[in-house]
Amino acid sequence: MAGGGDDVTRLLFQRQTFGKKVERKICKCLLQSNNREYKCSWRKKLNSSFRYNGQMYLDHFSRFFQGCFNEKGEPHFLDTKIEETNRMNGIDRSHIDRWRIEHTLLFETNCAELNDGQGLKKGAYERRLFALCSDSFVNEYALKPTGWTLLKRFYLGSSTFKHMNYETPLARFVVRTKKKPRQNDRDLVMFFVIFTMTPFRFHSVLPINESVFGKVQDAFVINNMVIVYSGKTYSIYDLNEILSSSLTDEPDQSQHRRIGEYPSELPFNVDLKKRPVMLFQLESCKDIRGFTFGGYPWYCLASFRGHSQLLDLRTGVKVATLRHDRNANVTLDDEKKAYFHLDCSGRVLSVEYDQIKCLKIVDNSKRQSIEFKTCFTINYSTPQMTQNENAPPRYSRSGRAYKKVIIPQEQALPSEIVHSLDYDRELDILAVLYTRYVASDVESNKYVISLYENQTGREIRNIVLPPSVSDSDAYDWSVFFEDMLLVCCMGEIGGNRQTNTVFVYSLQEEVQ
Repeated sequence: MAGGGDDVTRLLFQRQTFGKKVERKICKCLLQSNNREYKCSWRKKLNSSFRYNGQMYLDHFSRFFQGCFNEKGEPHFLDTKIEETNRMNGIDRSHIDRWRIEHTLLFETNCAELNDGQGLKKGAYERRLFALCSDSFVNEYALKPTGWTLLKRFYLGSSTFKHMNYETPLARFVVRTKKKPRQNDRDLVMFFVIFTMTPFRFHSVLPINESVFGKVQDAFVINNMVIVYSGKTYSIYDLNEILSSSLTDEPDQSQHRRIGEYPSELPFNVDLKKRPVMLFQLESCKDIRGFTFGGYPWYCLASFRGHSQLLDLRTGVKVATLRHDRNANVTLDDEKKAYFHLDCSGRVLSVEYDQIKCLKIVDNSKRQSIEFKTCFTINYSTPQMTQNENAPPRYSRSGRAYKKVIIPQEQALPSEIVHSLDYDRELDILAVLYTRYVASDVESNKYVISLYENQTGREIRNIVLPPSVSDSDAYDWSVFFEDMLLVCCMGEIGGNRQTNTVFVYSLQEEVQ
């Protein structure tokens, strides 16, 4: 785009009048400019942990990257000073061999809503990090360039906690225990601890008991729903309904000083005497590969091998079936899935081994049926396929060899093509990391990140990654795209440990 600079200048002037919508156009204009390109600002092989949740964390959360670069164009990492901060607050870790953060949630909100007495200006925004720690504490940190400030912490008890997730409609987050957290209580399978985020307070403890829910293999909370898995069925319940009918005692302000203080246990204040009213149930779930919720009215999209089913949440009845193209015998676990788009548009992304389809749910009044209408399709070139009996041994990402399955007149794909994708809400752009195969020259096969317009599927630009494509292609890829910054992580299994190679790409200044 020869006139890229002039377009940006014009849009900058218009932004003063029209605001955010024009700001998005400015960023897209920069992405499409021919005199700008993505440059690998930083590349490093890590033996320690790597996490990303809107910010990048290294070395067991001791350092983090907030999006700033130094004069050389390299990422500027900040020290969290997390150990120093916790020592200053007098945390006793004598009962923990190796203290670490298990999971984090990044939360940004208006400081006036936090109500934590920090004396911050009205209308200002601040980022908070909620961290689930191995010493059974949940810590709240204020993220600042000088380091993290520990604001508040809650002791969860002697049980082992592993997972936490954010419930957007409720401005709450939920922490889940491992299975059978109490050896002396055989009825208790697991329980969930619910916290409010604005401000950070304990709300309730929801137990999952076999006497109430029957035989339970797993359970989790998502989208304001409690989902219980019993081997062959997923039973789905309304979390709000459970809390409104069974919450016995919501702690008041005076109790907050005692609740969450070591060594006190959190009170079980949700008393379920009988099974709650079920929203609906998913039957025959042995082969299910996952499900998501979305659309309007709300639907459940469950993915199986070769097809996906759309179910109406009001009735639990299957209203449509999405058939996946099956012209190869693909046995990879994460192939051929469909889920609701992250842009909250109600559209569906169907990710198959050689293409991505964006589909819209349409109510066909003439046929009195629900149908999937294709919005756009992104196709990728496929590698040279081999017959099953001649295929080399393949390995899962845990290092276990797949058994050879000989099916006459069918072919096996040596590896997946689409590895990872991410969506940037501000720019309305889809980032896809995939393997680009060249039929005539194996050495020309490359790992590529392509950026697409989310509404049309038009390719804006692509970035070729430096690693060469291996025969097994057993890397565990992740891509993150936010504010025109691309972060890519390549996990490689070697022996009994996995090493991560991290690439950070930023849009460089205009080439002179």
